[in-house]
Amino acid sequence: MRVEQERYGLLERGLALACAMFVAGCTPLDVGNGQHAPASPAEEEYTPLKNVWFTRQIKVQILEYELVEIGSPEWRKRLSYATDEHRRYLERAGILAVEEGGVNVEVDQSAWRDMGKLAEKEDIPYSVLLSSIDQGLSDIVDSGIVEVCGNEMTGKELVDEYLEGRKGLFDERSDYIADIDAFISCDYSEEVMGEIF
Repeated sequence: MRVEQERYGLLERGLALACAMFVAGCTPLDVGNGQHAPASPAEEEYTPLKNVWFTRQIKVQILEYELVEIGSPEWRKRLSYATDEHRRYLERAGILAVEEGGVNVEVDQSAWRDMGKLAEKEDIPYSVLLSSIDQGLSDIVDSGIVEVCGNEMTGKELVDEYLEGRKGLFDERSDYIADIDAFISCDYSEEVMGEIF
């Protein structure tokens, strides 16, 4: 009887320890304002099926292609599609750098500012900051006309085409970044482009 009680006592302590370790391991870092967040959007959980990373990445690469590589003459007008507040967050996050003669776009999400610290500095919830950044990107990219391989479409249509045709093909983010570049610049074989368009 005593051996059995000791066995149950060990079992209870083991379960309590396991629960404590699970809670400690799953509790994210508090970054202020009662928010829990990774340092940057690039550190968010990544799976081939997670649309938020893909959508953010292809939009920022479309933006970089239009405003920097081909030098859209209407870049100031395009940036004005976003509200002043959303555009300000894009700049403070290190995504946009607007200068007198043009604009630079940082496409590497891991190079953006620490979003947790930025949210704390701006005294806004982390989720509101990310939502503002995503909305700013959408406002600028979605309604603009982009030409890819002779096909004219809105930025939103281009994002949808990519997600539908290419999502889930790779395991690494770097592969997707290179693939999005090839997609936007029409650097695919005719067979691949035929499958997408």
